[in-house]
Amino acid sequence: MKKTSLLLWIITSSLAFGQVGIGTDNPLGIFHIDPQSNTQTQTENSDTDDFLVDTGGNVGIGTIHPTEKLDVNAGKISIRDGSQGQGKVFVSDENGVGTWESVTDNGKTVVWTLNTTNTNFPDTRHVVINGTADLSGDTALVPVDGSGFAISKNRPNTSLKVPEGLYLILFNNEILSSHEYIQLEIWSGEVPKNVTGTGGNDPYKVQTPLYKIWYQEKLTGSTFMINFPEDAYIHVTMLNSDYPNDTGYTYWAHTPFTGNVEMEIRFIRLNT
Repeated sequence: MKKTSLLLWIITSSLAFGQVGIGTDNPLGIFHIDPQSNTQTQTENSDTDDFLVDTGGNVGIGTIHPTEKLDVNAGKISIRDGSQGQGKVFVSDENGVGTWESVTDNGKTVVWTLNTTNTNFPDTRHVVINGTADLSGDTALVPVDGSGFAISKNRPNTSLKVPEGLYLILFNNEILSSHEYIQLEIWSGEVPKNVTGTGGNDPYKVQTPLYKIWYQEKLTGSTFMINFPEDAYIHVTMLNSDYPNDTGYTYWAHTPFTGNVEMEIRFIRLNT
C-alpha cells in the first residue's frame, strides 16, 4: 500500500509540473525515459538510450531533440508484419499504410547491349561502339511494330531509338583484357556518315554529348537521369586518354590497340 501511494505521489507531482520522468529527476520533455540515468541536460551526448516526447508531440528514440513525429537515432528499425523478406522495400499506399514488397521495375525497364569484336582504337579520337546489338524489355516499351524502343534500321550495330519520356539510365561498359582509361559518351542522333573510327578529322569535336564519363578498367552502374522531349536516336563512343609512356602512366592501354567491348545501357522509365 505504501509503494502504491508513493508511486501515485510521484506521478501526481510530475503531472503537476506537466512532465513525467522515469530514470531521471530532470525530465527534458513532456515524457522522458532515461534507462541509464545519464542524461541531465539538453547539451549532453548521452541520450542514445533515451525515449522522449517533446512539447510539440514529436517522439525521439535515442535522441532528446526529435525533429519529426518519430525520430530514431543510434539504432535500427525492425518492422515485422509477416510480409518482410530479404531484399524487399517498405512501400506506402495512398493512405500511408505500408507493407513490404519485392523490388520490381513495374514493366518499365529496357536493356540495350552492344558487344564488339576487335574494335580498333587507332589514336585519340572518338571510336563508335559498333557491334552485335540486343534489346530486351517489356513489350509495352519494345513493341514489335517499332513504335517504342527499337534498334535503328539504318544503323542497327550502333544506334537505338528511344521514345520520348523521362528515364533513369544505368550504364555499364568494359573493354575485355585491356587496362583502359576511357571517356565514354552518349550522343543524340544516329552515327554521322563521315565517322569511320579510323583516320581523318574527328567530327565529334564540334558536337555536344548527352552524357559523358571517364572511367578506369571497368564502368559499372554509372547512373544519370535524362528527359527526351520527343523520340530520339542515340549512339555511344569511346575516347582513349592515351597518356604518353614517358609520363609514368605505362599501365594504361596506349593506341593503337584492339579490344572486345561489352556495353549495357539500362533504361528505367520514370513517367507514364
